[in-house]
Amino acid sequence: MTGFDTSPIGEIGLQTFHLSQFPYPLATMLIANGLMYSTLLAPEELPPLLDAIAQGWQMGKTARDLFAQKWEEAWDKPLAQWQAELKIQPI
Repeated sequence: MTGFDTSPIGEIGLQTFHLSQFPYPLATMLIANGLMYSTLLAPEELPPLLDAIAQGWQMGKTARDLFAQKWEEAWDKPLAQWQAELKIQPI
C-alpha cells in the first residue's frame, strides 16, 4: 500500500506511517530504536532513515483513516484504486 520495502529502513518508514494513523507505544519504541541503532552503530544509515521517517509521517497524515476501511468487503479492489481512494501516494 505504501511502497516501503522490507528492509530495516523501510520497516521504520512503515512504522512511522502506522504511528501517524494509529498512535501507540510500540511504533514509537521501534522508531526510537532505529534512530539509536543508526546513530550509534550505523551512522551512514541515518540520512536514509530520517528520509523514511519523514516520508512515512507525511504519507500517514495525508492519507484517509485506514482504521475505518472495510478491507474484507473489497479484496478484489485493485491496489491502485485503494491508494487513490485513501490518498496514499506510495514511495
